[in-house]
Amino acid sequence: MKYRLVIKRPLFPFLFALMAGIATADFAAFPLKALVILLAAALVFLIFLMTRPPGGAALLTCMLAFFLVGHISMQSVLEPGTDPYDIARYEDPGKVTLEGVVIESPNVTLDKTEMVLDATSVLSGHQRSAARGKVLLVMREQVDAFKYGDFLRTEAKLRIPQGYKNPGAFDYARFLHLKGIRLQGFVDHPSSMVLIRENRGSAFQQRIEAFRDRLKQIIRHASPSPESGILEALIVGERGGIPRDIQDKFNRTGTAHILSISGLHISIIALVSVWLIRFILKYSEYLLLRFSLIKVAAFLSLVPIFFYAFVAGMSIPTVRSVIMVVSFLIAVLLGRPRELLNALGLAAFLILIFSPASLFDISFQLSFMAVLSILLLTPKLADYIPRPDHEEVEGPGWRIWPRKALVSLFLFLAASLAATLGTAPLVACYFNRLSLVTLPANLVAVPLLGFVVLILGLVAMMISFISTTGASFLFHGASLVVRPSLELLDWMDRIPGSSVVVTTPGIHEIAAFYLLVGVFAYGLSIRQEAGNKKSFVDLLRLHKGPVALSFFLILFFIGDMTFLAMQNRNKGRLRVTFLDVGHGNATLIEFPGGRRMLVDGGGSFDGRFDFGRHVVAPFLWKMRIKKIDTVVLSHPHPDHLNGLPFILENFEVEELWTNGEKVESPSFEMFMKTVVDKKIGTKILSARSDPFLEKGVSIRILNPPKPVSGERLVLSDRESNNHSLVLKLSFREVGILLGGDIAMPAETALVQCGADLRSDVLLVPHHGLRQSCSVPFLRRVKPAYAVISSRETSFLKAPHPEVIEKLDRSGAKIYRTDLQGAVTVETDGYSVNVRAYKSN
Repeated sequence: MKYRLVIKRPLFPFLFALMAGIATADFAAFPLKALVILLAAALVFLIFLMTRPPGGAALLTCMLAFFLVGHISMQSVLEPGTDPYDIARYEDPGKVTLEGVVIESPNVTLDKTEMVLDATSVLSGHQRSAARGKVLLVMREQVDAFKYGDFLRTEAKLRIPQGYKNPGAFDYARFLHLKGIRLQGFVDHPSSMVLIRENRGSAFQQRIEAFRDRLKQIIRHASPSPESGILEALIVGERGGIPRDIQDKFNRTGTAHILSISGLHISIIALVSVWLIRFILKYSEYLLLRFSLIKVAAFLSLVPIFFYAFVAGMSIPTVRSVIMVVSFLIAVLLGRPRELLNALGLAAFLILIFSPASLFDISFQLSFMAVLSILLLTPKLADYIPRPDHEEVEGPGWRIWPRKALVSLFLFLAASLAATLGTAPLVACYFNRLSLVTLPANLVAVPLLGFVVLILGLVAMMISFISTTGASFLFHGASLVVRPSLELLDWMDRIPGSSVVVTTPGIHEIAAFYLLVGVFAYGLSIRQEAGNKKSFVDLLRLHKGPVALSFFLILFFIGDMTFLAMQNRNKGRLRVTFLDVGHGNATLIEFPGGRRMLVDGGGSFDGRFDFGRHVVAPFLWKMRIKKIDTVVLSHPHPDHLNGLPFILENFEVEELWTNGEKVESPSFEMFMKTVVDKKIGTKILSARSDPFLEKGVSIRILNPPKPVSGERLVLSDRESNNHSLVLKLSFREVGILLGGDIAMPAETALVQCGADLRSDVLLVPHHGLRQSCSVPFLRRVKPAYAVISSRETSFLKAPHPEVIEKLDRSGAKIYRTDLQGAVTVETDGYSVNVRAYKSN
């Protein structure tokens, strides 16, 4: 039987097939040759099917073809093949001399500079070797001396990018890999960078970058900070000048999307351009009679759209946004303004064909879901907005405009609500925070920053070609609008409960939420039946399926919350997780019964990278943890302390254990201020403290011999290490020893005083540095498992080979967080199960 398959949204089946192919390549790569052969066979079969009426076979074959295209394209990104001149071959723990061209505008923030270098050669002695590949150069200070197209020579320490291997961690190494960046190069000082030649990039791009630099200078002279930083983010797409606390306020109020060039900004430019061009053209009788003004305006609006996109840097998110908006304009030009869903599908399809890795990009996912939700939900929500009747529309203007403005306000709120519902699961998954003031905050931020400031900035850009003074005046005017916007957002941010921290939802919970939103949308769509005076009971009878699904979803969420609550009780087992925090310590202890203890929080020595925010907290949220009963600071060195202020600020903490030591540092002062502000009880502990008992687990403090108190609150680094807290956990027949940062003097003292050191698991003291793990100490501990929390740095070799050798001779099985990521020890008090997050 012949039949013709009619699909209302013809692109979406192929789009979903393409997405499925890209997604599967990320975790199950098939042989490339077999995939190519299969794709060729599918194409041949499609040619055969073209002689027949369209049907299901053609559709399925097309979907298979696009699945294979997605899989092959993504696999080529993940496995780019071998290159004899690959820059990754020159990874070196020491310094190498590297030459290359800056291929992107440098990212300059308040405390560091990053630039992508396309390597051309590596110099070793008097020998020059050819090299190819992208290197991300990192300097730990502001450097404005270099620009796109500069050919540089620099000394750098080249490293393969490494993230932190914990559940829930952002995979930074993979992020760079998907951008084609092979190595990171760490530059000690800008003086080691030498400009060899200029203008080695695209001539067109160099003109654009020169214009961008000129705009940044005008903005900085015309407006103070932080207004200038926000203007730079909105106009030229660079957020480096925005202070961290201001960015946090935008995050907490749900308006962070304003600071990143996205579909919102391009859409505003398109909307204003179409309206303005149409307003001007309608005064031409000739054009009114011969052309469709909306089509002419849509076509001409491409000029300001592309102008703004180029000035904003034409980054990948900007290009994606342009593709989306241009796809919608094409629908208008083709006379299909109502086919916006197909236009969205076309935009996503084009983006993923040319950039398959975009599927895993947060900005792509958020933009796509926001636009999809607006298109699907806003019309249904708009049906509930009261509209002026015909008589009111025909009335005097002073009576019409307030009503129209009110309708426009409700439409904006409906679109904002739709976008918020559509992106809420992704925001919770990636940022672990939901704003409860999103609608009013966007009601302030979008009109003021999105429309007024953005349009003023666009006009200023154009005027800057003929008058720097005029552009400066407009930028200054824009900054005057930014200031009250920041004050209003700050006020909303300070409202108690304006935002809530949430744990990371699972895929099943995200899917259930979207099903619930779908049922909600379906419920809105039956308004017409309700208007026919059907009773609520009649509506329920007519729509039994959605009602049953709603009931099921409600039961699902109740059961899910109950399961999580029961799961957190840990079912009579002790679980200890040693996190990968680089060269530092952070250990989560989960006791039988559900109470939790966090020992140290990791931290960088210079405080530039917040381990609490970026490493420890994401792990805790992934494990569905919002409360830490006890936080332990073994001693206030940066690699143990600097990650804890964020934890105290964003988690519910009952008490703090310390050894009493104090240091003079901003991070310690912030830490103690948070302790006071949060009214967290503090205990100063030592070997003199009585043991603690928690659901059958004994916690004994073995070091320091006495509290660090009195006149000697500030110790030298060596003294501080040897006075760090050492905890011994005993659960029935199993012992776990957390060695802190003690070195051989403290180890010797523990052996000599006869402390009970025997333990099945040892957190190796002092990160496995040479001064730790004396032979007598290891003989007393007799560990079956040794965990080393460390990572080699430019100034520390950890773990030291001698320590590894001594641990091997002791018979302990060694786990290293730098190689295997987070190490979890679980025990029922009799047997011990140790597992690592990653294999070697």
